[in-house]
Amino acid sequence: MKNKKSVNRILFLIGILISITLVYFSVVNVDLNKVIAEIRSSNYVYILPAVLIMFAGHWLRSIRWKMLLSPHQPIATRHLFSALMIGYLGNTVLPAHMGELIRSYIIKKKTGLPGSLVFGTIVLERFLDVLSLIIIMIVTLMVYPFPGWLYRSALAVTISIIVLLVLFTLFKAKGDVLLSIFSKSIGLFSERMAKIWSSKIKNF
Repeated sequence: MKNKKSVNRILFLIGILISITLVYFSVVNVDLNKVIAEIRSSNYVYILPAVLIMFAGHWLRSIRWKMLLSPHQPIATRHLFSALMIGYLGNTVLPAHMGELIRSYIIKKKTGLPGSLVFGTIVLERFLDVLSLIIIMIVTLMVYPFPGWLYRSALAVTISIIVLLVLFTLFKAKGDVLLSIFSKSIGLFSERMAKIWSSKIKNF
């Protein structure tokens, strides 16, 4: 127990040091006089409505996440909301959306669900977000004249989404066959790693 407490304290201190370092690099080239001037000249009338709308949107995202996880285990929306907020904080200070891994880890620790399963629902969330964005983009491009590069970008993203959808469908339909091939391939080098990764991929 003492060793665990010591490890937790060390991890806490490391986290504080990382946070201080990241904050330093975030503000090292910022002109504080300009920041203060902008704060003084800002209109704060819209802050409260904006904050309320933002939190309402995040709460709805938590409900959607709850629906994705409900076939595996019922989880209170407030727990998912807190994990979502911590994940967004991680995305702010960490590269490559590492906050998504943080929120999947939080739910894993809180519920006991496999981390790969939780992360799979987050990937599905992002897929739905991009799909919704593509639908909005297509409708907008049909009624408003945008530059050619935006049309090409929309086409590239749409093709990417279609490819991912085909891959997801294939994985869902033939997942056992693909998993068996993957397991046998990894098993040639390590049976233990084959079992571990096969379990993770199956949960995902």
